[in-house]
Amino acid sequence: MRRWLTFASTIGIIALVSLAQSSGEPVKPVEAVNATGLDCWCQVSVSYVKDADTVKGDVWLPWDVVLVNQDIRPEGWDAWEVSKRRDSIEAGEITDAEVVKGKKAKAELEELLKTGTLWVKPALRSRDPYGRLLSHWRVVQGFKVIEMKQYAVEHKWIRGSK
Repeated sequence: MRRWLTFASTIGIIALVSLAQSSGEPVKPVEAVNATGLDCWCQVSVSYVKDADTVKGDVWLPWDVVLVNQDIRPEGWDAWEVSKRRDSIEAGEITDAEVVKGKKAKAELEELLKTGTLWVKPALRSRDPYGRLLSHWRVVQGFKVIEMKQYAVEHKWIRGSK
C-alpha cells in the first residue's frame, strides 16, 4: 500500500511539474505533493518538541527528498502556550493556568513520540506567516494511528478548551 501511494504521489508530482514547467511557474515540493489531492503522508524525524502544536524536524518527502530542520505546525488548531512570551495572541494575555496546560500538553506529545512516529500531510497553505510548515498530523504507534487534531480536542490541548 505504501509503495502504491508513493508511486501515485510520484506520478501526480511529475504531472504537476510538467504542467508548471509548461506554464513557466515553479512548483515547490510541498505544494506539489499537496496539489495532487492524494493522501500523501510524509514521515517526520522529530528533533525537538517546542510545544504541543509545533515541532522541529526533518520531513521525508517522496523520492527521498528531505526538508531539513523545519518548524512544523498543524493546520486548524492552536494548543495552549508553554510560556508567556508569545507575541501573536489575539485573545489577550497568557495566564499561568494556560502555561500549566501547555506544559502538560507538550509533555503528552513528547510521550506519544517516544513510542510513535509523527506523519504529516501538507495542508492547503504550505507555510504560515512565521515560515512554519502547515500540515495535518498523525502519530503512528505500531498498527495504531492517532489523528492528532481529534486527540488534541479529546485531551483538551486546544486553546479555549476547559
